[in-house]
Amino acid sequence: MGVGVHHFYSFVSASNPGANYNYSCGIGIVSKTDGIAYKGTSGPCKVAEPFTKDSLISGKSTYYTSARAYSSGHALVCGCDVFSGDTYFGVKLTNNGIVNFGWVLMSFNSNVLIIKEFAINRTNNNPIRAGQKQ
Repeated sequence: MGVGVHHFYSFVSASNPGANYNYSCGIGIVSKTDGIAYKGTSGPCKVAEPFTKDSLISGKSTYYTSARAYSSGHALVCGCDVFSGDTYFGVKLTNNGIVNFGWVLMSFNSNVLIIKEFAINRTNNNPIRAGQKQ
């Protein structure tokens, strides 16, 4: 299992010079059974679901192997929110049918993305609260 973060600029509109590009980052897990929590959108991409500190990350969320998180610009392509400051994202890791939930704390500041912290609940099949370390 591998976790990766990538970033890119997306072309948006030739008719509106102020909204020509969106900066976004993608959060991906290289495994068919693991995933990032995402919120349902009607657009063409999956948008990472933000969690507030102490909110529960569990099997009630929907997970996919990658999701986008926009940090600036007009996120028109996905019709999604723009993230700023510290944001928690939920992850689900599966090994031989056993699920472990976790979180990643990322800091968004314009076009800079920093992974600040992360944690996995080592108790199988149990949720974790965003920010929980024990």
